[in-house]
Amino acid sequence: MRLAIDTNVLVSHLQGTPVFGEASRRFLAWAVESGQQLLVSDVVYAELFAWAEAEAAPERERRLRDALSGAGVQLRFPDDPTVPEAAGRRYGQRARRARLRAPRRRILPDFMIGAHAEHYADAFVTWNPKDFRGLDIPVQTPREVIA
Repeated sequence: MRLAIDTNVLVSHLQGTPVFGEASRRFLAWAVESGQQLLVSDVVYAELFAWAEAEAAPERERRLRDALSGAGVQLRFPDDPTVPEAAGRRYGQRARRARLRAPRRRILPDFMIGAHAEHYADAFVTWNPKDFRGLDIPVQTPREVIA
């Protein structure tokens, strides 16, 4: 199965966060052992390197590259203009609806990540599934995928 993964899954693993770190590690180990194809979008890739650079600690980038390589994570750059077009349309529709109700805090990169997942993956894995409601593929936490 092709699983697109969100930034927070990898960062929680790398930081070893108390709530999500161990579950993210178990998910990545399960994905490798069961032969899942893990994908990240160019936006997620950029966010990961922003995280690595934020502390100006070279070991962060090394750990990031090791984690991506160890889990066999593939980078998929959009090769089809319908991916960013779909993200832009959904973002515009949300913005139009938000004018009628309280505005939401979702930003365009989230829509780009979601459109990318829909185009290239069978499911999207994130610790924030509510942020990606409305995708045409399953959106699950790492714990839900393993179960």
